[in-house]
Amino acid sequence: MSASAVHLVEGECVLFHRVEEDGNYSATVYWSTDGGFRIDYWGQGNILEDIPQGAARAYYRPQIDSTGWAVLEVESHEDYPDWVQAYSAGLLEGSLSWQLIHWHWVNTVRDYCSGKEHLCKDVRRFIRENCDWVRARAKKHMHRDHYWHQVELFFIQLDGLETGWRQGVKRSRQDIDISHEDFLWMNAMTDVADLERKLNGSRKDPNPRMSDAASFSSAFVRLLPETKQLFVSHNTGARYEGMLRLMKRYELNYHLLPTRDWNLVQGRDVVFSSYPGVVYSQDDFYVVSGDPSTSPESVHKLVVTGTAVDNYNKALWDAVDVEQVLVGPRVMAANRLAHDGKSWSRILARFNSGTGNKQWMVANYGHLETLRAEELLVEERLPSPSPGQEALPSIQVSDGTTTVGQELPPADAIQIDKAVEPKASLLWLFGTEPSRAAKIFTGPKVTSDENRSVEGLRGAKGLKGEGRALDVSNTLVPPVEEEAPISEPLVRHRRRFSSHKGLLWVVEQLPGLVQSSDQTHVLHEEGYLATFGVPLFKDIQEASSSTKMQQHLGPLFSLKDSPKARVFIRDYANATDLPSVVRLMRRVVPEGLAGRGDLFGTPYGTTDCKIFEGRPGGASRVHAVAGPPLGSTGPFQWTTSSFSERPHVGQPDVWKFNMLELEWAWG
Repeated sequence: MSASAVHLVEGECVLFHRVEEDGNYSATVYWSTDGGFRIDYWGQGNILEDIPQGAARAYYRPQIDSTGWAVLEVESHEDYPDWVQAYSAGLLEGSLSWQLIHWHWVNTVRDYCSGKEHLCKDVRRFIRENCDWVRARAKKHMHRDHYWHQVELFFIQLDGLETGWRQGVKRSRQDIDISHEDFLWMNAMTDVADLERKLNGSRKDPNPRMSDAASFSSAFVRLLPETKQLFVSHNTGARYEGMLRLMKRYELNYHLLPTRDWNLVQGRDVVFSSYPGVVYSQDDFYVVSGDPSTSPESVHKLVVTGTAVDNYNKALWDAVDVEQVLVGPRVMAANRLAHDGKSWSRILARFNSGTGNKQWMVANYGHLETLRAEELLVEERLPSPSPGQEALPSIQVSDGTTTVGQELPPADAIQIDKAVEPKASLLWLFGTEPSRAAKIFTGPKVTSDENRSVEGLRGAKGLKGEGRALDVSNTLVPPVEEEAPISEPLVRHRRRFSSHKGLLWVVEQLPGLVQSSDQTHVLHEEGYLATFGVPLFKDIQEASSSTKMQQHLGPLFSLKDSPKARVFIRDYANATDLPSVVRLMRRVVPEGLAGRGDLFGTPYGTTDCKIFEGRPGGASRVHAVAGPPLGSTGPFQWTTSSFSERPHVGQPDVWKFNMLELEWAWG
């Protein structure tokens, strides 16, 4: 459904029983075959249960100055056609958050192409041609293929968002504009850096800024045997200009196929961190659930996190093609259609663009209800540490992985792209000269009986470019200090779970390759699993040239000896409740997982932290804190930074906020 083909009417309405104005806004979209779409704006201070649902309704809280987050909730009605639900959801988001969208565009898109106009022209052409191809294919197959139906709804929602934004601007009598291509650009921002590397045609990295920023990302899954409590946490690494943030909840009651006689999708309720004008996360962090009233025995309950990974093998960019699906539509299709980590990975792999490459963890917290802890305590004797060093228990990876993708170049044909080695500036960020990096980051060697055999498909027919990757730029976290306290004794006792599968899957993507496997056994045996840009699977390590980067630069690219890995290994056992998980994830350098580039004159770093908390029989909770971590230096402040001229319209000057627990108006 084209945005230009939709008739839109607006209205200003007042509900009875209103309370005082509170700075929050509500609206409802109505639709009929004769009259088209109509938006009723209810203003502020409404009793939320009185807001009519119509085809969709929304509640918007622009609370960035007080909490660091704007919060948006959109709910649609299943009795309306799916395309109407999607377009209505977009209309509401665009019209209510129009100002935030414009600010975000000014900060992150308007001047992005300055100095590289020719490359951006090629990227824009790629995005435009890709959108045309994807939408044409979706229209052709959406009536018989669940995946393509969800992809089409992604773009219909984006159409509605653009129309809603223009309606919001018109209502506010503003003389501003954002082009259609820039709306596509904002929703492909995760893919842009990789598209630039694909289209640049040389070994020089055209956009070191984005990969450097992504190096501050990490994710952590912690399972507590005594309580069966599950924590899933995620740090975003990003440019500070992009800190206008929204926490969103889409409760969109889509069907498997366009006609309403089909069942509803599994993942109807998606809570996620996001950005203005964007209809997926981009961080990525999602909590996805279904409706227990329709399928109480198999309720859809997934937590999905993604951390960026770098591809150092230039040959792989040949697998990136216009006739593929960018990461946003694929991820949202997987969120809505998958019922577990395995099916999520297979959906993500369909028409993999090889851009926005990440390492994903998919936790099925519905399995918490069926976990059984062994009665006996297990005694584990860790290896004795070297003098001045702590012991590092090995990380084992199971067999049974699934690989889907195109034929990869032979290992001896893979060349390391010298131009994308970690930048000297990243090492200087922590007062380390590049020439000293190898010595400083060297840790004790650890042996393990890793067995990473792969079962899967190479060059699979009909699976064009299905893959995803990880960010190996771990230079942004300094080495663990030798005098750092060891959080566990050499002999420890703990309860572990009996054999259980399906609780945690890891999925990794590169151009032409997606690999995944059930890693529940690692979570059970070790008590945690973390991702931070170093590939878990050997095939991904070799295909991305991460293995050669480790040989060339040392433990920066090691799954066990990299600085972030050592922090997790040392301190994971202390993460036993929400405050301690926050401390682990928000600890600033020199011995933490979070980074503050502003302390060294660079405008990027860790920009938030989100934490999911779930337990059997209890309600799950989502917590989020916005902005760079405080540390001992105090909060980040724009006006006192060395890059205060960088665009940051609409942002607070001082980023000092408490942890926010998300509460929702409906559902």
